[in-house]
Amino acid sequence: MPKADKDESENSGDWLTISEACKYLQISEQTMFRWMRSGKITYYKVGKSTRFKESDLNKAVERVASRSTIPDDINTCKACGNDDLISGSLSALGELVFKPEDKKFSVWKDTSVGVTALCCSKCGTITLRANVDDLEK
Repeated sequence: MPKADKDESENSGDWLTISEACKYLQISEQTMFRWMRSGKITYYKVGKSTRFKESDLNKAVERVASRSTIPDDINTCKACGNDDLISGSLSALGELVFKPEDKKFSVWKDTSVGVTALCCSKCGTITLRANVDDLEK
């Protein structure tokens, strides 16, 4: 096969083994397995073999890089960077509250810390926020 044809087929989405994917991303196999378990990287099972598409590996790298560039802003979605967050609350059988485990409260004091929710209008990620004033009491 001429060199030009080979280069085109290599870029068309050939399958990579675990070791080839690790070499491509310049990571250890241990890191690759951790990413696979946590869902950070897409992989495919072909019988007992595990395979990766180069395009999926590139997406994983872009996702990690983009998260590091999101500013640490309370009004920004941590998942996608969107700044259109809708304020609200979560419903349960009662009021949704946070109770710190390591705090010792007197029996007559309310140990509940109020919780509010922000929902991203783009990706639907919900971020919970505790009322810091309640926590300090």
